[in-house]
Amino acid sequence: MTEKIEKSVRNFVPHESDKEFKRRFQAASPEERKGWGYDFTKDAEMDEVEYVRQADEWLRDGQPVD
Repeated sequence: MTEKIEKSVRNFVPHESDKEFKRRFQAASPEERKGWGYDFTKDAEMDEVEYVRQADEWLRDGQPVD
């Protein structure tokens, strides 16, 4: 019998540096914001890609940092 083992995906939890980044992002003009975001490496695994997707979603959610 084969058991399916799921890899746990870590959820994005903003740290102080992330909060400062979001503050600068929100203070920037819409034109400046276009190139901003979180990146992952070319050889990233799916859990890292998902983590970065969550971080970018948080960055652009329009909500205040605190």
